[in-house]
Amino acid sequence: MIIRMNEILLDMDEVESIEWRKQDDGTFSVRFHMKSSGKMFTRIVHENQLQQLKAQFKGDEEE
Repeated sequence: MIIRMNEILLDMDEVESIEWRKQDDGTFSVRFHMKSSGKMFTRIVHENQLQQLKAQFKGDEEE
């Protein structure tokens, strides 16, 4: 599944892991670790976006 978020397109099949940290303003800093390239991307998202990302990532793992 490919998602568009804050001017980046990510193929969720290539995401190895996702980590997040809550910021003081209530948003979340989310870091995506890519499988093959080893690159990391960080984006700021709102809580509802984080919940959607987690659900999509878990859904991809179960397939």
